[in-house]
Amino acid sequence: MRYLYILSIFCFALFATTVFAQDWQSSYNSALQAYNNEDYQNSLNFSIKAYELVKGKDAKNTAYTLQLITANYSALGNAKEALNYAEEEVAAFLQLEGEQSKNYAEALQKQISFLFTANKTEEAYAKSILTLKTIEIVYGTSSYEYAVLLTLVGQISASKKDFVQAQGHFNQAIILLEKIPEGGDDLITVLLFSADLDRAGGAPQPAEQKYKKVLAMLEQNDLKEDPRYQQAKTNLNQLMVAGTNTNGISSVVSDGSQDARLLAQAHLKLAIDFQQKGDASKAIENYTMAKKAVTDGGLEDKLAFSIYLNAGRYALEKSIFDDAQQDIAKIKALSSKLFSATDVEYCVANLTEADYLLETSQTNEAIRSYTDIINNLKQATSLPPPGLLLNSAKQLLNAHQPALAQQLIFPLTTAKDLQEKNLISISILYSEALQQNGRAQDAMLYLKKLIQTPANNVATTSQIQLAEIQRRSGLWNDALSTLKAIQIPKESIRFSGEVEFQKARLYQLLGQYREAEQAYRLAVQHSKLAGDINLLHQINNSLATYFTTIGNYEAAEKLCEELLADKSLDEEFRVTVFQNLATIYQQTLRFDQAQTLLEQVVREDASRLGENDPDYALSLQNLATVYQRTGETQKAADLYAKALAIDAKSVGKESLSYATKAANLGVVQMEIGLMDKALQNLQTALSIRERILGNEHPDYVFNEYNIAVLYQRQQKNELALPLYNHVSKFYINQIKELFPALSEKEKTAYYNKISEVIHAYLDFVLDQQQPSAALLSDLLNFRLATKALLLNSSTKIRQQILAGDDQILKQQFTEWLQTKEALGKWYTQNLDARSLNKTLIENLQQRANELEKQMGNRSSLFLNSSTNEISTWQQINAKLQPNEAAIEMIRLRLNYKNDSVIYAALVIRPGLQEPKLVLFPNGLQMEDKEFKYYRNAIRFNLLNQRSYKMFWQPVEKALTGATNIYFSADGVYNKINLASLYNTDKQQYLIDQYSFALLSNLKELGGRDQVKTLAKQATLLGAPDFGAAGKDDTNGASKFRAMVGMEFQELPGTKVEVERIATLLNAQQWNVKQLLAQEATEEKLKSIKHVGVLHIATHGFFVADGEQDEEVMFTGNPANASSNPLLRSGLILTGAGKVANTTGATEDGILTAYEAMTLPLDKTDIVILSACETGQGEIRNGEGVYGLQRAIMLAGANHLLMSLWKVDDNATQELMEEFYKQWMQSNDMIQSFRNAQLLIKKKYEMPQYWAGFVMVGI
Repeated sequence: MRYLYILSIFCFALFATTVFAQDWQSSYNSALQAYNNEDYQNSLNFSIKAYELVKGKDAKNTAYTLQLITANYSALGNAKEALNYAEEEVAAFLQLEGEQSKNYAEALQKQISFLFTANKTEEAYAKSILTLKTIEIVYGTSSYEYAVLLTLVGQISASKKDFVQAQGHFNQAIILLEKIPEGGDDLITVLLFSADLDRAGGAPQPAEQKYKKVLAMLEQNDLKEDPRYQQAKTNLNQLMVAGTNTNGISSVVSDGSQDARLLAQAHLKLAIDFQQKGDASKAIENYTMAKKAVTDGGLEDKLAFSIYLNAGRYALEKSIFDDAQQDIAKIKALSSKLFSATDVEYCVANLTEADYLLETSQTNEAIRSYTDIINNLKQATSLPPPGLLLNSAKQLLNAHQPALAQQLIFPLTTAKDLQEKNLISISILYSEALQQNGRAQDAMLYLKKLIQTPANNVATTSQIQLAEIQRRSGLWNDALSTLKAIQIPKESIRFSGEVEFQKARLYQLLGQYREAEQAYRLAVQHSKLAGDINLLHQINNSLATYFTTIGNYEAAEKLCEELLADKSLDEEFRVTVFQNLATIYQQTLRFDQAQTLLEQVVREDASRLGENDPDYALSLQNLATVYQRTGETQKAADLYAKALAIDAKSVGKESLSYATKAANLGVVQMEIGLMDKALQNLQTALSIRERILGNEHPDYVFNEYNIAVLYQRQQKNELALPLYNHVSKFYINQIKELFPALSEKEKTAYYNKISEVIHAYLDFVLDQQQPSAALLSDLLNFRLATKALLLNSSTKIRQQILAGDDQILKQQFTEWLQTKEALGKWYTQNLDARSLNKTLIENLQQRANELEKQMGNRSSLFLNSSTNEISTWQQINAKLQPNEAAIEMIRLRLNYKNDSVIYAALVIRPGLQEPKLVLFPNGLQMEDKEFKYYRNAIRFNLLNQRSYKMFWQPVEKALTGATNIYFSADGVYNKINLASLYNTDKQQYLIDQYSFALLSNLKELGGRDQVKTLAKQATLLGAPDFGAAGKDDTNGASKFRAMVGMEFQELPGTKVEVERIATLLNAQQWNVKQLLAQEATEEKLKSIKHVGVLHIATHGFFVADGEQDEEVMFTGNPANASSNPLLRSGLILTGAGKVANTTGATEDGILTAYEAMTLPLDKTDIVILSACETGQGEIRNGEGVYGLQRAIMLAGANHLLMSLWKVDDNATQELMEEFYKQWMQSNDMIQSFRNAQLLIKKKYEMPQYWAGFVMVGI
């Protein structure tokens, strides 16, 4: 309505942009000056010139220049020429700032106004409905902006003659504007609009009240000269003179002063008007009154026929079958009396009767009627209205009668002078009928002819439909080529959305997930711009299935719930969404919810579709999956078999649908023990999938994996081996291809989804009596590709970004860090604060995910070109010296023979032609009884003479001559310090025999020889002032850097530790910054830049999942973050004691691991966490420890020194000081740390004092 507010935002934003071209700046400044002087034409000329200069060079300046252009067009009242620029402005701000930007919302409002002014009413209306949701999110439903848009939507609705909708929007706007002080002028305008509608719609009292209110407001503000004053006064006077009844028929007619014919005509017109507005009750009321007028007047003419025909078809549409039956009887009687068999009206009467019979499940009678109609059409003088024939054909297709549908539409395929919308419907329905009738080739030939049609929209629709037929026929690559060949006119944004949607589905079917998601995102964007709500629904439903496929169940569930909240969905589509939601419930182990939902769907489908319908078979399959997952395998097998039999009859035994059901039945038969039947079904499915999908498609490979499992269970390992080999190589390639395009959350979800296959392959190899050299080599290479996969993928992308020259990537990375930091603050707030700001937090999460995807896609160019990374164990072997060994430890639960845990060490030694396999068979005992013994021996200073035998002795034979060990831990090995194990035979600790280097993945050895320039900058933090909850207790618990109760004990030893280390570093010309006492804050720690050493001496914590640990006090209870261990571990800094008893602090003095993940440590060689239990966290097998350790490595540090248990303050102080002394002399970090431990061990013999810390990294 008005754009002054928009322009103020616009001017402010542009002054903040970067100037990169003098010519552009000059043109822009001239445009802005002219605009401020209200010289809009000159401003427009200058702004267009500025746009031509900036276009394609700077996204931000482009967007804001477009904003000025459209503002000028608005001021000049030139909507038609503004449209192209408005569309570009919307797209620019969507790309630049996202859907929740004010600039994007305001650009949409302007575009709607331009469309409406340019008489593009339908497009304006569709876009305005979508934009209401955007304005609601950006400004809220009580805002002035929301009221303004409601008014515009009301105007558009009124111009569409949708008066009921228009009045609803006006009334809502009036309520809002009455509460908004600045809304007075707009309120007057809306009141006038609303009063005029009331008056025209036969509601004189509300109209009178609104006119009088307008007059009072204008008089009160002394605005009687305002044109609206005279308008309101004139309309009010006319209203007082004229009277109107509730139906809108003038009193002259309702008085009966005209004959029955005029009365019937009037009610028929009103009925049709109300029908078009969607007001069913008034439409039916007026049809009833029209029919009464016909009866009262004894009319049996064409008018009577028309009234009964319209009334009958509307009753049929609304499923009011009794009324429809009575009306159709009248139609049939009148058609026999008034028309001959060759007249079109006679055909229409029969068509209506046939539709009624089909709708009421009188299928045989309906088929006979349609057959007669098809024969009569051959002699008819003209065809019925295309819309009626197409509607009947659509019903026939839904009733699985494609042959009749094809014959019914055929006359339209050669008809002349049809409207474009009918031509489009004909192309879709006729090709659908041919394809369903088993004539897919004919359907494709028909569509290829239509593609040559001069009408662009018909040709484009035909190409899209051709691709759809090709997709259904399994010609996926052909379908993709068809879509890529489509040339869409710039103004046809709706087609762009449809094409990208179809591409996305094909990419998903082909297993090309990165391309699929990109296409889905474009499809969503284009459909929103086009205002196509139905298309957007379809896209979001398919996008939900994509997210389910890659394991991002949260995103998938959110999309399904948003769809189901939309009351406009038709029943068939709603059932489809229910099916998808039930699948998500299954995958997230909510089986009760899934079962309840699917049992309901099965009952409804059986009633609605019948038990021979392929959609009913799909519902059975989904329910069977739930039964299978909950252990009701026989129930599952019965339903799978029933679904398979339906598919055999309906879609054929060579279809992908049949293959899916056969594979599912095979898996459940394997679980039951019917191995021969299972193998037959699995091989049938594999054959179909290979023919249609090829052997590099995810569905084919997962099918292959199930056959491999079956052979393994049958002890036919020679048959399972080649299948497992192909499966393992496929998933390694999938990971390389897919991971860069996923956010961190999606990577985790996808890894969890494929972890079953990863563990099954490891299980298979280790299940062999004597694995061959080749098999062990493959096993270790597979492990290198998948071990710590999530950590290494994230770290690698970060390193590539920071080392590269791509400034856009670096900007995205900076924004990502800021977003994650903001999230970290919110995650540590209390539940009430998080609940109040739920939308903000969700927006931050969404933005972080988007940035991660964008960075992954851009940096994948670097990742894919990398040639120096280690990928095989042979490359590791080549880097080892004669005195070195590398050990990859694998924790595995053996599922297929027994439910036991084993540990397997794969040892690499120079000169060996294969990895050496060493098994530790008593995994459960190691993790429970033996680990407890180890920890108690440490805690109570006992000489531990048995842990060595349990955790290390079996591997000793493979290490002859080795002194340096590179060790990649798994499972319980993340919780013990190997150096602390006591060899009873040699009467020494392993630290006396070996130097250990701990790695998350042995691939890290590839970076061992890289020359690193160390920044001689150090930040040392210690002795934080915890605040009111802390106290000094030098004789008690403070000897341990751990928290007791809710009190954070002061750590006086850490001040001495920091000061002594600073002295050592200063002596070596280091630039040292000390953060002590009040300076040891979270803010100061987060502000560090480019430090080579970060040393933190304070309390650490880790809260195990589900524990109510009273030793930790968070601003927000960490138990609320049970799904994220990065929120349950961290460091205690200055002010934590005060904040523990308050809320609302910007920084709470508690640095969680989640927050530590965003610290700028890419230039940091080592982070030393001189605190208790900083190495603890949640252990996830194959991925390592989720806690501070992971966060620091993700932040970019090369090395991390951390503690495994509560450490003695004095011993730690001495250990740290000695480590720095050693390191400053030798520059060998790992050896220096070992030497420091050995020296401390001489003073404090027991491992509790010298072995509490471990170093990770190389």
